[in-house]
Amino acid sequence: MKYLLIAAALNMQVVYADLDTCIEAANRLTMAGHEHVVCLPKGEDARLMEQSSRIDMIFGKFVTLIQTLQQLEKENTNDTERETHDSE
Repeated sequence: MKYLLIAAALNMQVVYADLDTCIEAANRLTMAGHEHVVCLPKGEDARLMEQSSRIDMIFGKFVTLIQTLQQLEKENTNDTERETHDSE
């Protein structure tokens, strides 16, 4: 994963290949007197991803959505069954 170093006072945004390198750069900027420095995970820009990767990502999210809906439906069915048995 890549990491984005943001130094607000310098209007600086640099991307590093790993967190350790980003933290080292942030520490050096802090020692130089710049207080507002942070390292953040850098997400992938979907517009720059290959078509097959975007399709895989979309289907992965769709499958996760279906699984979540199935789980919610199962929980709702169990709750309804309990309420029915309790009222008898």
